[in-house]
Amino acid sequence: MVQNLLRRFFAKNRAICDLIHDRLPEAFSRHLHTSYKYRVSAILNEPGHLTVLDIGGGKECPYLPFVAAPKNHTVIAADISAEELRHNDQCLLLVADAAAKDLPFAPASVDMVTSRSVIEHLYDNAAFFRSCHRVLRPGGYFIHTFPCRFAPFAIINKLLPDKLARRLLYYFQPQWQDECGFKVYYDHCTYGEMSKLLDSAGYDLLHYELRYYQAIYYTFFVPFFLVMLAYDLLAWKMGLRNLCCQMLFVARKRPAVQAVLPDTRKTSEPLSGPIRQSA
Repeated sequence: MVQNLLRRFFAKNRAICDLIHDRLPEAFSRHLHTSYKYRVSAILNEPGHLTVLDIGGGKECPYLPFVAAPKNHTVIAADISAEELRHNDQCLLLVADAAAKDLPFAPASVDMVTSRSVIEHLYDNAAFFRSCHRVLRPGGYFIHTFPCRFAPFAIINKLLPDKLARRLLYYFQPQWQDECGFKVYYDHCTYGEMSKLLDSAGYDLLHYELRYYQAIYYTFFVPFFLVMLAYDLLAWKMGLRNLCCQMLFVARKRPAVQAVLPDTRKTSEPLSGPIRQSA
């Protein structure tokens, strides 16, 4: 009886929050997983063959449905769970731990490394970035979306014991049971820290998007939702990047820099003339 009353109570609260959600600006409420799919698929829709490593590939590759000719590319889904990969019939499959120091690929053998909501679960992102840098070809893409550790839901998630955090999440948001609830570390998971980490690991940041709308975690109770929505809108309007709730980074491995030296061979040209450069 009590359980039924609570379910009805939460359902009514979610219905009210949905009405509010439908009136929010798209620039504020749009989920970065949507942007992630479009960003990756846009690159794959360009001419040529690419080898893509989808970290945490799991049951499906979210961007392949938006690729015009997916068979033109080699997409490898890597996941620590063999059970998850058994359901994936879109990619080549690899059981691998992204937190390991070295991904099982030859140097400069991959054109793109992608992940969706994986980086927050890795305890050493500096090592992960270096490992990806090793397997990426010069100019290869590095595209990831992940939450910010300063978002209120992330702070709560980190403070609570793992089992309790999972039980609360699954109770209040049962629709996320298959996607959320894994152990989190949030290593370097802020805009500032991640930007510096990318630069030090040898990547150039091409594009980033930030999302501030984390009130969706509190749709089970309208007052909580409204308080968090006010917080989110204020952080968004003020452009407080380290207080966003979710980030999307598109980066590329820097090409190897080759020094171009002047030709020191004897020449009859005057010193003020053009300098010949070695081939």
